[in-house]
Amino acid sequence: MTSFLLAALVTLLAVGPARQAAPAFKARSLDGTVFTNESLKGRVVLIQFWTTWCGFCRREQPAVEDVLETFGDRGLPRSS
Repeated sequence: MTSFLLAALVTLLAVGPARQAAPAFKARSLDGTVFTNESLKGRVVLIQFWTTWCGFCRREQPAVEDVLETFGDRGLPRSS
């Protein structure tokens, strides 16, 4: 999958009984894969929206890598 859209909601990692449903969304990756709440239901995912010209997006990438490293053993897969 491209780096433009990484599969982004850390859903199953929430703690406590006060969990709320994620807002409804629909997104398409550059390779045409469509992601919705339903297609990701029950999976641990991180969806990161960014673009190559966004300086903030590039600066936050190390934090995203930290999340992937921290939660990888809890089912958050790395995207290629």
